[in-house]
Amino acid sequence: MNDPNVVVMVIGSIFLLLGLGFVFDFKGFSVKRDAQNKSKVVAGLLSMVGIALILLGLYGLSNIGTPPPPPPPPDDPSVAFTSPEDGAQVGREVTMRGTWKNVPADQLIWIVGLGGDNLFYPQDGPVGRQANGEWQSPIIYVVGEDESTSVGSSFNYKVIVIPASAADQFRQLRSGYDGTSELPPGTVVHDSITVTRT
Repeated sequence: MNDPNVVVMVIGSIFLLLGLGFVFDFKGFSVKRDAQNKSKVVAGLLSMVGIALILLGLYGLSNIGTPPPPPPPPDDPSVAFTSPEDGAQVGREVTMRGTWKNVPADQLIWIVGLGGDNLFYPQDGPVGRQANGEWQSPIIYVVGEDESTSVGSSFNYKVIVIPASAADQFRQLRSGYDGTSELPPGTVVHDSITVTRT
């Protein structure tokens, strides 16, 4: 009888029997016509307490072995730019910064530029994640096909999350300054900014 639910039920049964003892004659089980209101009240209270304890014990027993509810699912990953701001004017070299949250360790945060040819150009990466929820990119060179025409031009950058298995593909594209029309499967684009070269 180590189960507290069983103990509660036993105590409830005792209370119920005591309550019934005020009404029934346990020797002959004949009904007593007790004219004293006090005895009736005591009998009713004991019976109600007993029934309540028995029900409480049964409820506890019914939940034995029930697994606890699963923990709430984690929030979706989120990544955003904080610097430079969208619409900012920047020089030839810029370090981009932002915030990140709930990005798994087997996924990487990377910055890609969207060229005028609608190809994605991976920048040096991945970005460095910090424990405080911030990230910082390597130096980004804000340069188009021709340095002389880059000044005054607008450049669009996106911060994305890619599977770690796609890192080699991005590094190969970067080494040849090549773009790609399709991002790796599983890529999620999180934020985008457009800056103007000064």
